[in-house]
Amino acid sequence: MNKFIDLLLKPLKDVLLIVLPIYVVGFLIGIMEKVMLTNYYSRFGMIGVKVTSFIGTPFHELSHALTALVFGHKVTQLQWFNFNLSGVQGFVNHSYNPSNVYHQIGNFFIGIAPLILGSLFIVLLYRLLLKESYQLLMEEVMRSVVSIKMENVFNLFKITAKSLIDLKQFKRLKYWLFIVLSFNIALHMSLSDADILGSLKGIGYLYLLFLILRAVPIRKLGKAIDDKLIALQRMLLVFLTIALVFNLFNLVLSMVVSI
Repeated sequence: MNKFIDLLLKPLKDVLLIVLPIYVVGFLIGIMEKVMLTNYYSRFGMIGVKVTSFIGTPFHELSHALTALVFGHKVTQLQWFNFNLSGVQGFVNHSYNPSNVYHQIGNFFIGIAPLILGSLFIVLLYRLLLKESYQLLMEEVMRSVVSIKMENVFNLFKITAKSLIDLKQFKRLKYWLFIVLSFNIALHMSLSDADILGSLKGIGYLYLLFLILRAVPIRKLGKAIDDKLIALQRMLLVFLTIALVFNLFNLVLSMVVSI
């Protein structure tokens, strides 16, 4: 009986360790986004909101669309950006086969795609535009992946923040290009209610997948799952930390602008 309960609980723990950090950070970023957009609106009106969304919104929708295609969904409608001063900024409609488990699991990843791919794109921008900062960032990323100590997370936070206020970079065009692109991407990383509801459809199937894998009576497979999950959780921590740093800086900037 205990083994059966343990078999049911282990996959639940696997799923929660992946899902909860994403939803918590997504929730925090969502709160910050509302404050930021309110600040920009109070200072510049709806035009200010649209200007800050011109890059971030299309990337947000692109993240959904690409992930939908990866998981075999059919993208039926895609609005990159709404130029009207009211209404939804952008959206993606997609269809899938409800009886296809791979399609169902994809719903989770499609829903959270802007948060994860947004962080990945910011790392890519570091690589292309701020190579020195990128090297320092990657060194700390590797340390964080190897060991999930809070000291490493704090150092990652500190290095990311320092790269944004490096006075030596202020005269470089690449630095300002990086700031504009990364801040616009970060501003629209948050998960909308529709994103979260869509992602919830896949969680049960994700649990089912882990349950099946855990049920296979092969000891090496269980250890391999544990190792892969630990690596995945650490990488998620890295990406979510980067997302938080950029949105905190975005928040401060919006507060300064609104004065």
